[in-house]
Amino acid sequence: MRRGPPPNFQDYLISGDVTPTMAEMDTVEVKVSKITLDTTGVTLSSKTDDLASVKFSLRKYALFTPEAGAGAIIGSVKAPKYGTGMDAAGHTIVAPPTYATVSVNPVVSANFVCRCGTGWLTPLIQIGAAASKDTPALLTGVGLRLFGVTAKTNVALAGGVMYAWVKDLQKLHVGSVISGTSDIDSDLGFRSTPRIGAYMSLQFNF
Repeated sequence: MRRGPPPNFQDYLISGDVTPTMAEMDTVEVKVSKITLDTTGVTLSSKTDDLASVKFSLRKYALFTPEAGAGAIIGSVKAPKYGTGMDAAGHTIVAPPTYATVSVNPVVSANFVCRCGTGWLTPLIQIGAAASKDTPALLTGVGLRLFGVTAKTNVALAGGVMYAWVKDLQKLHVGSVISGTSDIDSDLGFRSTPRIGAYMSLQFNF
């Protein structure tokens, strides 16, 4: 809704209203042009020369603006790794597991960036997922986006809680007699409930 006196179009022309949304930005271009009128002939003619132009993006204001991100994470959840051993009778058995820290790469997330006017360090809330065939995980955390909200390429550092599904033995257990490692591999499957741990992520927003 326009307030005040009506605009004077003698020196400039303006387009209609721009209506950006929260989900998608509108690109607006502003041009400065010189218009020369020729009145020497029988008819009036004009010539237009573009002197300068600039483009910028507009999006409807919200305190938290959603942005997509992609990167890699390191988590504290540990996944069991099983091997073989020998019992007293000389049978091949499932040996006690060793544990390796889960490292998931890549990960995608929705980062809700706060328009808090904090300059180069912008706080954000992160919700993400890692579509790993070995260790899928869900992520919820907080972080900081570097270089402010206007940089073309933004780096985000975040951390929080990860819910990771790891593979473990289904029917076998430590001490089960087996023929070899193939029995272990065929028995591994995802747990029905996730393991909970912490994570750190490095992401590029786009």
